Amino acid sequence: MTTSKVLVLLIAAIGLTACTEQLEIVPADDEVSALPESKRLHQFREIRVPPVVTSGDLSGTGVRIAIVGEIVDPNHPDLEGRIAKQFNSFVSRGELLPGIGSEPMLFEKYGANSGHGTHIAGIIAANCDGKGIQGIACGARMDVYDIGVYEQAAEFVRTGWDAAAGDSMQQIIIAAATAIDGITNRGISRIATGSFNIETPAVRLQHGGPLQDLSMTEIRKALESHDNSMSKIVSAGLVRLVDPADAVILDRVAVASSDEDFVRTAPFLQKSLEWRDLTKAIARFQRADGVYITTESNNLFEDRSSLLNALPSLASNVDPGLWLSVVLAVPSDVMNDTAKRPRQPDQDSTTNTVRPSMPSLHTPLNTCGRLAADYCILTPSYDVSSTMTEKVAERGMPLFRLDERDYQIFSGHSMGAPMVAATLALMEEKNQRSGYGYDMKILVQMLKTSANRQFPNYDRVKHGWGMLDVTAALEAMDSEATERDAAKREDSGSHNRRMPDGDVTHVANETS
Repeated sequence: MTTSKVLVLLIAAIGLTACTEQLEIVPADDEVSALPESKRLHQFREIRVPPVVTSGDLSGTGVRIAIVGEIVDPNHPDLEGRIAKQFNSFVSRGELLPGIGSEPMLFEKYGANSGHGTHIAGIIAANCDGKGIQGIACGARMDVYDIGVYEQAAEFVRTGWDAAAGDSMQQIIIAAATAIDGITNRGISRIATGSFNIETPAVRLQHGGPLQDLSMTEIRKALESHDNSMSKIVSAGLVRLVDPADAVILDRVAVASSDEDFVRTAPFLQKSLEWRDLTKAIARFQRADGVYITTESNNLFEDRSSLLNALPSLASNVDPGLWLSVVLAVPSDVMNDTAKRPRQPDQDSTTNTVRPSMPSLHTPLNTCGRLAADYCILTPSYDVSSTMTEKVAERGMPLFRLDERDYQIFSGHSMGAPMVAATLALMEEKNQRSGYGYDMKILVQMLKTSANRQFPNYDRVKHGWGMLDVTAALEAMDSEATERDAAKREDSGSHNRRMPDGDVTHVANETS
């Protein structure tokens, strides 16, 4: 099979906090415990991964997936052969360090605490070799771009710049934009998924004003002189809001947050030069028929999307049809179970011809939000068991073991983005294999419209398009092809016109 030039881009979540939370404290008496069977691949049932995928017959083969965020442990047996390349995208003092897109990122040097990236990689493409766990797109391969978000990498960035050169978020946004541009330049991308976010509500600002096109550092200094208060900043004429009521709401949300100053000031960063470069990089990727997927933040913002998740509603150059925001959703029966055990359906949902209804779904970390609801999808990214580097044991994190392989159980939006990325990889492989010729915007639309909204408390603002459904998404590709073929036949028949003398003359279909 010819390898299709496809890439799924996953940007690890920042906010500046990770979109990874332990919804339950996993007990572990010893440093290493057996991985509970009940927690092995339960998300496959929740998102209806079909037998053609679990058997490995459809596996994302030929799709290249890039994880942008944190380095991955390539030595885990589940990831053997799955990691193509790893790159260093660190930024220091506003300049890229050596390694971006050229020199390999050395796991031995930087990967001592590479837990988050390794976990994500396993969700996407852990080998389907009959041992341990299995990734949703187990035939895909991955490129990794470390932008200094987590662990030692983040510490490396923090010690590489000073206050005069900017702050950590500035450095990470520069690195992310550069990495995305680098991926686009390589010309192998059609699918991009990002879990990069900013822990502050999306607030729409009018273009122009004194803050427009300043650096993040300059904007922060200007805001500090007005006590970082949205109301004072607006009154001083530094910015103008599309909705004036946002000033009061943002101040109220900031007071309730764990980092009040950050929540107050972060919305204004969309005025900055760095933010402009990030949106340009994303827009350029989309113009190459690439879809970008991001994850929500961990803070509830009164049903308001986070800043990056609502990007198409804030930046006119970002295409909403090639953008997906991912939110963690937990079934009510799991939320009410103090042990938070994954649900065990009475029947294998992947073999049902009729999609089952679900219990009510709760979004404990954040909702889709008003601005991002049109491009938001839910995932059951709770209690997700996936690959983990043994190096995390060195800093006291307990490990689980199955078939002599190491795993960890995490919950969060971050675990949902790779599920969506892998599903799109499956769709793209089927697209190539079947010769359907769908462009990426059509595939994304199929993914959204096929999501499951059959649960009692469905709400458009909170739940967007509903729960990811792999079986329905793959079936939608066949249904669309059937309808398209029928339309072509009907169109061809309309070109058979009866001539005045009663003879039938065939007029060639101009689209054939």
